[in-house]
Amino acid sequence: MEKEAVIQAMGILSGAGIRVVEVVTDAHSQITAYLKKQHPYVKHSYDVWHGAKNLTKKLNKVAAAADCKELRPWLVDVANHFWFSCRNCEGSLHKLQGLWKGLLHHVRGRHEWCIGDGGPGMCLHEQLIDNKPGEGKTWLKSNSPAFAALRKVALEQYFIRTLPHYVNFRSNAILETFNSHILMYAPKRIAFSYPVYKARCHLAAIDYQAHKDRPLRTNKTTGEVMFQKVYAKKAKNWSASALRVPKQYMYITDLNNSMLSRRLSDTLPVVRSVELSPSDPRRISKSVQPVTPPSLKELVLKTKSRFSL
Repeated sequence: MEKEAVIQAMGILSGAGIRVVEVVTDAHSQITAYLKKQHPYVKHSYDVWHGAKNLTKKLNKVAAAADCKELRPWLVDVANHFWFSCRNCEGSLHKLQGLWKGLLHHVRGRHEWCIGDGGPGMCLHEQLIDNKPGEGKTWLKSNSPAFAALRKVALEQYFIRTLPHYVNFRSNAILETFNSHILMYAPKRIAFSYPVYKARCHLAAIDYQAHKDRPLRTNKTTGEVMFQKVYAKKAKNWSASALRVPKQYMYITDLNNSMLSRRLSDTLPVVRSVELSPSDPRRISKSVQPVTPPSLKELVLKTKSRFSL
């Protein structure tokens, strides 16, 4: 589905005379292969958030081993270092590789090393007090299973091959926020017909566009920005989130007026046959099942109860 969306989007933009320079997606292998083959001159960048998420998944898996418990406190720092490397590589793959590989020196308490991997040859953080790694963490030993597991994930051949897609430090976080917003209007647990789903997506888009730039809520007495506590089930930690002023939904009156005006000017009855739109998926197939169903009469004849066997 994602690949088909990219194909249609590229076709629409090309048909409108817009030259696409860069496309940002998650690390979808089919989209990567399509863009590489059909649009070789378009820069394909990966979303950094998805990259860090996939990296953390792999690290969580190897850190679950009993002999790799020293690696567990480092997982958040490793993900943050990936963000830092992508943000500070200045579009250079060589520099990105150097900054990323510097992680393997830092976790062992080595903050300076020989130049030659594309990086600065040293850590870019401030001087550590007594060379301590931080609360709850210990320096990893070079011959420890924890360091071996980290090195295997960090230098995985497939992961290193994907680094060129991160040099521009792109993120589609705004799109992910909008996708989450759509779930308020069209939850995945409920099946909607195509016209209903499309209408709900339009309502979600109107709501999102009308309220995305709301100002932050402030304390009436002190004028300070107000926050709320948010608990992340997956990360199992608390964070502070700034509050925004409540939504006003000022556009609902205009929508109601528009619907009423269209109904009053409509000469046809409410209940009527409607032709499927060209983009309606029901033109392709009436069912999502890959096998054509037999007649109901055949199914009834074949039906047998296990209690009658």
